[in-house]
Amino acid sequence: MEAKSIYDERMVTREEYIVLWDKNIEFDNFSDTEIAQSMNEIIEGKTAELKDEVRRARESFGQNKSRKLGDIFRAAGAEYSLDKVRLLSKLFDNMIRASLTSTDVVDRPIINVLKRVISLAHENGCQVSRWQREYLASKGLFGELLADSEEGDADS
Repeated sequence: MEAKSIYDERMVTREEYIVLWDKNIEFDNFSDTEIAQSMNEIIEGKTAELKDEVRRARESFGQNKSRKLGDIFRAAGAEYSLDKVRLLSKLFDNMIRASLTSTDVVDRPIINVLKRVISLAHENGCQVSRWQREYLASKGLFGELLADSEEGDADS
């Protein structure tokens, strides 16, 4: 089964737009200290020394008995499961705040992904007419045009 967009003539996305992290988005873009700090902020008031636990989780990542961030979070006294979206939101908030006084933020892989997203969004203007939609589709910003769609257009 092929993934199609709402338009029958192209795929949903292009392979080069998919990002696969080496470990995960947290470990590939944030330090142990940043992850531990963000987890502590989410726990709200319960202070735990999580940096060493996060470091051990990073080192054992991918092994059978590796410790997951959610396990560390619960062991630190959280009364609920770690919400990955909430953790990422806190990590990004802290990263943005830190960027006001540091240039370290620029060297993260996620920044390159975001720059690419911004570039693609800039190239992809608002589609207000069929001509614009077809023009943007022909530039290949989205998924590849489907072969049978191209043939169907020639018959029209």
